[in-house]
Amino acid sequence: MKLDIDGLQKEVEIVKENLAKTEKALEAAKEAVATKDEELTRVLKEKNKLEEELNSIREQLSRISKMYREITKEKEEIEDVRQLLSIYITLLEDVFGGQPHAKILYLLHGAKNIMKRKEITEAAGFQPAVILKSIHDLVNAKLVDYDLESEEVRLIRRIY
Repeated sequence: MKLDIDGLQKEVEIVKENLAKTEKALEAAKEAVATKDEELTRVLKEKNKLEEELNSIREQLSRISKMYREITKEKEEIEDVRQLLSIYITLLEDVFGGQPHAKILYLLHGAKNIMKRKEITEAAGFQPAVILKSIHDLVNAKLVDYDLESEEVRLIRRIY
């Protein structure tokens, strides 16, 4: 019986040793789990921070894209106006530049908006009859006013 008790005591000792080893392993596993939990928490915080940064970058990119579209639209509008002005300038300078009507309007849009017919004739370089006809055409178009007595031409409607 003593043998049985000694055998049982040895088994109890072995079980206690195994229990102690298992408890140590359990503690080590708990520590590992705690470490992994801390690491997981840190990684999740970092993930959230990166997602916030990504959203911020997306918002900024969206604003920049909108600004780019607006600037591009404005640039296209400016280019359209520039092209239209180029056409008008070409027409005025090359096509109508030698015409007395345009010359009279150019002169009246200058420093003086009232000029004598003689001054206009001398400055424009056309025959007096051509200038007189052009003045009457401009009067009919309600662009200038012409006083027959004083022979003064006055600009009524400023074009530019």
